Amino acid sequence: MVTVQEMFRSGFFGLFKWLGAVSGSSSLVKVAEVLTQAHVLGFGILVVLVILVLPNGIVGDWPKIRKRVFRLDAGN
Repeated sequence: MVTVQEMFRSGFFGLFKWLGAVSGSSSLVKVAEVLTQAHVLGFGILVVLVILVLPNGIVGDWPKIRKRVFRLDAGN
């Protein structure tokens, strides 16, 4: 989650700002500025979603995550 927060804070590590500079698109530069300014909001939404979906935390719900992500059968 810290990595995701840093991605929001830095405008996805400067990707949008760089793309805007390379392409000359002021829209991408604006997106980078908005993402950088709204990183706390994005991280807060992520925390709320994790709390709602995984109330026992990532470690406590690891079997649930593994089943959904890897689609393991009960017989395997």
